[in-house]
Amino acid sequence: GRPQSCSAHLPPLLPVVLFAAASAQPPDLSNFGRSVAVLLAQSPMSQALYDALVSAVSAIASSQSWHLRGCLLPLLKLLVYRGQFIEPRGVYRSRLADLLLRLLADAQQEVREATMPLVSGFVRLHGASARRQVLAWAVQRTRKSAPLAELHAGVLGLEALVMLAPYDVPVWLPEVLERLASFANKPQPIKSSVTKTFADFRRTHQDNWAEHRQRLSVEQQELLVDMVVAPSFYA
Repeated sequence: GRPQSCSAHLPPLLPVVLFAAASAQPPDLSNFGRSVAVLLAQSPMSQALYDALVSAVSAIASSQSWHLRGCLLPLLKLLVYRGQFIEPRGVYRSRLADLLLRLLADAQQEVREATMPLVSGFVRLHGASARRQVLAWAVQRTRKSAPLAELHAGVLGLEALVMLAPYDVPVWLPEVLERLASFANKPQPIKSSVTKTFADFRRTHQDNWAEHRQRLSVEQQELLVDMVVAPSFYA
């Protein structure tokens, strides 16, 4: 009945709860573990408890089980949001950014793809400085010599930035679109990921495209024509 009275016990319980969430059998145990993990992040949050939970999540993110790493994400989503209100905010912002980017570069494709929306949400909360950080991170990982998994992580970073502007074309977006379009013919899973991002971009921008296109150079518009979306969209 008194959540505050048991808060000190939450961080030690977290690994056990997440192991249950990552369990393949039985499914009821996994579902229960996931629900409890989310409830832990919704408990009354002191600075000490928040610090302990972030530390516990960071440690579990190094687990050899990708199922366990993937189970961190619903909990991490809540910690990202609640971190706005915990001091020192700058310290937790840095720790959470490092953790999210580590998961975005995870060896397992499913973990990388599930982390991408969280990275986008994190940037939305923290503004231009976080956006520049993610862009620099993505550019570094999309160099020509990068292994496929690392290249995929960088592309997902670019896609996270595109998600920030579903109905607008801010001044920083054309550069991101141009970079992202250059990976349209890369091997899977990159090709399908880029294709989906541009399909979503077309869908959300088509009503005001006559206005949006003015923020793209002729070269950028021509590059977008080569994407999988209908060329008439850019006419």
